Amino acid sequence: MKRMLVIGCGGLSILGVILLVGLGLVIAGEQNTGVSKENDLSGNYGAFQGSLTELTSGWQEQISFHFANVDAMNTLITDAVGGRYDHKDAQGNSTGSIDANLFIQAVAEAYPNVTGITDMANQILTWLRAKREGLRNEQAKLLTQVANYNTWRKQFPQSIFLGNLPSENLYVFKSPTQKVYGQEALDIMSRGIISS
Repeated sequence: MKRMLVIGCGGLSILGVILLVGLGLVIAGEQNTGVSKENDLSGNYGAFQGSLTELTSGWQEQISFHFANVDAMNTLITDAVGGRYDHKDAQGNSTGSIDANLFIQAVAEAYPNVTGITDMANQILTWLRAKREGLRNEQAKLLTQVANYNTWRKQFPQSIFLGNLPSENLYVFKSPTQKVYGQEALDIMSRGIISS
């Protein structure tokens, strides 16, 4: 009887070890999946940031005139991409298309002493509209990826075993010299900058 009890306890111990090893493998696999998802998100957001940077530098190639104050135009371009000069509906919501008159007026105000500014602004506007559509599509894919990541990390077993997500593997650059990680990075990624 004592021998049966010892064998039974030994069998339970082995079963317990097997279960713990199995659980450890599941957790390790989910952590690897999380790291992979976070690396993908960080890389895709970095590419999106690169596209925005190209936008603020690429407008100068669209015209033959060199502006003395490029920062003002960079701000106008960034604001236009973000929807500041969009047509508005009856409720005041963006329609997703840039109002040429508002944009040209803003450019003329930023550069009051430049002759031919309307033609230059129209040239930039045509280029900007095409670029903005590409950025809007890129942003939509990124926001879908962020939503899928959030759904994945809140499901079982991830929600139980991987409470540290988002981790330090998820990052964005808030500026060329400031890198943020984890939840703060996810919050930034979750906010779209281009109106729909």
